Amino acid sequence: MQIGIMTYINCKHADVREQFEMFKKLGVHRTFLSGGHPRLGEVMELLPKYDIICDNFHSEFDGAVIGKNISMGDLRFKSDAGDLMLERLFFNVLNCEKYRVPILVVHSPYGDPKNAFNEISDERYIRLGDFAREHGVTLAFENISHYENLEHTLSLIPDSKFCWDIGHQHCFGDRKKVMPSFGHRLAALHIHDNNLENDDHMIPFEGKINFDEAAKELADSGYEGTLMLELLYKGQLPTEEYYTKAANAAKKLVDMVASYK
Repeated sequence: MQIGIMTYINCKHADVREQFEMFKKLGVHRTFLSGGHPRLGEVMELLPKYDIICDNFHSEFDGAVIGKNISMGDLRFKSDAGDLMLERLFFNVLNCEKYRVPILVVHSPYGDPKNAFNEISDERYIRLGDFAREHGVTLAFENISHYENLEHTLSLIPDSKFCWDIGHQHCFGDRKKVMPSFGHRLAALHIHDNNLENDDHMIPFEGKINFDEAAKELADSGYEGTLMLELLYKGQLPTEEYYTKAANAAKKLVDMVASYK
C-alpha cells in the first residue's frame, strides 16, 4: 500500500512546488486535487516532474471557486442553484476525463436523512452517474454526516464506489461505522484526525480517533489502494517538520494495516 498526501493548492504556508518538493523527498508519490480548481491544469503539469500520480479529483461541493452561492444541498431543489451545482459536477467529471484521472470523489447528501434527499436530488445524482459512466469516470461517494445518506446515494448508482473519510465519521452526524457495510466498494481514502468534535484535518495520531480500529477495518476490507492523507497545513510547524511528521504517520498506519492482514 502506497501513501499519498492531498495537494493543498490554496495553502498560505507552502506553495504547490514546495509541497511537491517535500513529497519527493519523503517518498510520497500519490496525491489528489480539487477537480474544479482554476489552477488545476497548472498543477497537473507539475506532477510528472516530481514523479507524482493523481489518484482522483475531489469534486466541488459549493460555489467557492466560481463565486456563486450554491452547495450540494441545492441539488434537492428545482432551482437555478441546483442546476448550476449539477453543471459544476459535470465539469469536474470532464476534467477527470481530460486529465485521465479515473475517479471523482463526490460528497453524499448532508444532514438529517428525512430532508437530505428527494426525487429531484435522486434524479440529479442518477444523471451524474450516467454522465460519469459515459465519460469513463468512476464516482466514489464520500461519507459526510449520516449512514443512511451514503447508503441511499450508493444505491442510486450501483457501479459507484466509496471514499471513506475517517474524520467525518468521527465528528459529524450519527457517527455510525460505514466500513463494515461499504468497505467492499472502497476506492479512495481521506485519512486525518480530529478531537471528535470538529473536522480538524489533523495529522493521524494527533487527535482522538482510534486508528488501531481503523487499521483493522482497512485490513478487513481488502483495500490495496493509496493510504491518502487529507490534511490542511496551516503553519502549525515548519513545513519540513510538518510533512515529515505526516508521512511518518501514514507509514505507521500502513504498517498497522499490514499487521492485521
